[in-house]
Amino acid sequence: MKKIIDDFLATIKPLIGLTTQGGWIVPNSIQYKIIKHDQNKIIINVDFHETNIDASGCVFDPIECNGYLALYFDSNNTLLKFEVLEYL
Repeated sequence: MKKIIDDFLATIKPLIGLTTQGGWIVPNSIQYKIIKHDQNKIIINVDFHETNIDASGCVFDPIECNGYLALYFDSNNTLLKFEVLEYL
């Protein structure tokens, strides 16, 4: 299951809804912790850094971001969908 989650988060797509500045996610900063694991659903808390570049090309210091994702699986542990959770 860890590899499935790692590979999914590496696509960056699920984290876009958790950014705060509309910047870029720093891929090697992504970490998560499993909060709840049911039969077909896993809730994770994700931490990562977001960075941004202004019009002149200056890179801002990374901002710490975090949030919760619910991951839904079928009986074969295939990831079916995900959702960003506003709260637990």
